[in-house]
Amino acid sequence: MHGAINAQNRNTLWLNGIGATSASWNRAVTAAQNEGYDFNRINTFFYAPQNGVISAANQMNTQLIDENHTDVLGIGHDGGGIILRQMANAPDSRLSALILDGVPNQGSKALEAMLPQNTFDQMNTLINQVLAFKSNANQCNACRIVEAFQDWVNAVNANEQKYREYQPNSPIITNLGTPSIPYAVIWGNEDEDALVLTRLLGSRAQAVLWGDDTGYLECYRDEIEDRRQLINDRFVDGIAQSIITAAEAVGKFLKPGTGPLPLPNFAAGVANALKSIHQKIQAIRNRDREMAELLECEMVHQGLNGYWNLIASDGYTPVITHVTEEYDCCETCYGEPDAQVQGYCFAWCMTLEWPCTRTYTVTHYTYEPHDGLLSKSEQLLAGAAKTYEAKKTNHFQEQFWSQQPIKDAFVDLFNGGAGAAFQVPK
Repeated sequence: MHGAINAQNRNTLWLNGIGATSASWNRAVTAAQNEGYDFNRINTFFYAPQNGVISAANQMNTQLIDENHTDVLGIGHDGGGIILRQMANAPDSRLSALILDGVPNQGSKALEAMLPQNTFDQMNTLINQVLAFKSNANQCNACRIVEAFQDWVNAVNANEQKYREYQPNSPIITNLGTPSIPYAVIWGNEDEDALVLTRLLGSRAQAVLWGDDTGYLECYRDEIEDRRQLINDRFVDGIAQSIITAAEAVGKFLKPGTGPLPLPNFAAGVANALKSIHQKIQAIRNRDREMAELLECEMVHQGLNGYWNLIASDGYTPVITHVTEEYDCCETCYGEPDAQVQGYCFAWCMTLEWPCTRTYTVTHYTYEPHDGLLSKSEQLLAGAAKTYEAKKTNHFQEQFWSQQPIKDAFVDLFNGGAGAAFQVPK
């Protein structure tokens, strides 16, 4: 059964995860059908991923057996992929292959950080840290990034016990094992800019529509730009422009290969960047209070992104590079104050083979790519028939064929690019 396909009407089971971190596959299913792929979407019955992995897996397996479905291609996003892997472990499983798209195959440290901790509520601490830079006044009512982030954290916590199943050391994750049927992995790599949380929350707000990631970004830019059009103060305008581009200043602590910076100081680096920006804002408060408050909102926006990148990237790896450079063999002689000693120095160094070379090491720190929620290593699963990288795709966008890397991966799979087990006829 594993690897064999029907001549037409391939049975497919499309599972999403819990609503706070996933959405329905409806638009992807429609897009695939519009491309001419001939399949039956057999999970038309009630599906409750929030009931837990084992309960959902048992429900799905029972339904497939009762309806006598065979040779089922399972397609899962987020926790839906974990449920499919649990289903595949059943001795009477009807699954013949799996497509795991943005799945926490190794668990999720970011989700773990979002859940209430017994001794340290990391998310509330993070929010309070960035809000400490903001005045009591609020001129950014339209761009409520902090509220959107808090709403997301609350939505995850509303299903706290089920999301704990996706923690890296949970029994569900550690006991799954490697699927015995063919499987392919698609992993998302947001890889856009430092404002990954803003893009992720924007896509979450549009998850049932098209997953666009620009809503919050445009809101902040438009709010500040509208105010800039009303002022006639070059000093204030200059500060505003520097704040607009300051995401890069925060982001430099987050992007790969931008060290050297001591490991313990990454979070402090973000905090210091925000402090520097805040000092600039204070310089214009008496000249334009409204603009100052808008810029504070933008600063909080950037701060949340800075800290979130530290969480979602699942740590950093030191990279040591050996650099060899050429230099003037006599360069140490030029600063010698004693003329006689300097003369001896030059006489000696001129005997060397020119130019001289020296080698030294440079250490920088590389963050692991991530989709805004799951790191690359958390999404990967050894032994996959084929692995696809979905660049510039965040966690919520992984279910949309409007994201070209997602569509390309599915088209290749459905056309047999990873083997007949994943093929869907046209």
